[in-house]
Amino acid sequence: MTRNTTLLLTACIATLPLSAQVSLTLGDISPTGVQTNVYLLTGGAPSAPPSDGINQSWDLTAATWQPVGTMFFRPAAGTPYAASYPAANWAWEIELSGIGTTYTYLQVDASGMYVIADRVPLDTELYTNTKKVLQFPLAYGNTFADVYQSTGGPVNVNWGYTGHGTLLTTLGTFPDLAKVWSDEGDILLWNKTPLYPVVLATDDGVRSFVDATVSIADVNGGRSVLAYPNPCTGLLMVDGLDAAPWRITDLNGRLIRTGTFTVTGVQRIDLSGLEAGSYLFLSDAATGTQVLRFSNL
Repeated sequence: MTRNTTLLLTACIATLPLSAQVSLTLGDISPTGVQTNVYLLTGGAPSAPPSDGINQSWDLTAATWQPVGTMFFRPAAGTPYAASYPAANWAWEIELSGIGTTYTYLQVDASGMYVIADRVPLDTELYTNTKKVLQFPLAYGNTFADVYQSTGGPVNVNWGYTGHGTLLTTLGTFPDLAKVWSDEGDILLWNKTPLYPVVLATDDGVRSFVDATVSIADVNGGRSVLAYPNPCTGLLMVDGLDAAPWRITDLNGRLIRTGTFTVTGVQRIDLSGLEAGSYLFLSDAATGTQVLRFSNL
């Protein structure tokens, strides 16, 4: 199987505080799962892949991102097609605007993470010999080999943990990420705790996954910035942002409301008349656009 991949990531080396390289383990998976907002890279990115080595600074602040949906890394039990894949104990549930919801069914154990079936049920790819995408434990400098088989026949692929560093984007700053790549052209930047990919680059494009269960401060590593209650009912409180423009969009990126905070402190956003559903709150602060998903009941 031959895959042509164009990677739209870049990296530059900057002086950062040194930190230990993260080691990825089975224990890093949150037992209740992780919910993220999904963004597609739409422009502004150079063509070089992220650099290898420890304590790298991968700068994507020039990149533009379009919200395209949500992803839930969750236990497989309770998902619609779990009965068809009894060996699966975890699943990626991905809902993309204009496409629908697909599931990737995984077998996850102390030795690693294995794909049993992908893109279920819209364009199902069944692996008669499971595809290993992560080894446990995986430390900086480690490599592993895999032989998987799908409808395209058997494939030999090699993986390696070759980089560790901080990712800089307008969606936030993400420290202590592990760069794991394959010789098929895939690149993932893994967050350790909880374990999920912050960036996934394949021949289908580059996507970013931003944890939707944490505050803006947790994503950006800055001071406490909160939007609450979440879910809310007609009123959203935002605390900790400087004076800055803000906007609310739906998950397809359609603009719903705009405004400007003129002072720092607790702000009240009146959501009267807003239909029930999930939305994105974005603040165009001086440090970049900060994003938080919330639900209105």
